[in-house]
Amino acid sequence: MKYIPNILTLIRMLLIPVFIWVYLSAIPNHHLWALFIYLLAGFTDFLDGYLARKYEVVSVIGTVMDPLADKLMLLAALGVLFYDHNLPGFIFVIMVIKESLLMIAGTIMYFHDDQIVIPANWFGKTATIVFTLAIIFLFAIPTSPVSYTILALAVGLKLLAFFSYLKIMMKILKERKQTP
Repeated sequence: MKYIPNILTLIRMLLIPVFIWVYLSAIPNHHLWALFIYLLAGFTDFLDGYLARKYEVVSVIGTVMDPLADKLMLLAALGVLFYDHNLPGFIFVIMVIKESLLMIAGTIMYFHDDQIVIPANWFGKTATIVFTLAIIFLFAIPTSPVSYTILALAVGLKLLAFFSYLKIMMKILKERKQTP
């Protein structure tokens, strides 16, 4: 049981290129198959977190790899939607910059002396759920005002989460400077 959550995270990471390939392929119903893969990846995210907490097998590597897998899958989904003209370019750019900054900051914090990892908080988890819903709607009804409304809410929550994490990072770094 100890390694199952990390294996699920690895599976999620391996699903990313499969998702992109299926989405861009010419197989019948490729967008629906890609959505299924995206939802399967989301389920592995839920399951690995649940198992890690339930069986108390939370690991530093899992705490680092899990959000990385989430960010990469999200960017893959946004990338293919942008490629298909089902996502405004400015939203894609905002999310690439935001997720890249968080990945860079997370890497710096992790490779700092104490391998600092900031776990997901309420803003981040809520934003992820709403973004998953937005992506489902963008796959199902890409030009619907409902899809864009949910997308706008998801982007707003992601930005709130970003500033929340930034605030936590700054607090940790400030505390580190004050500690001899």
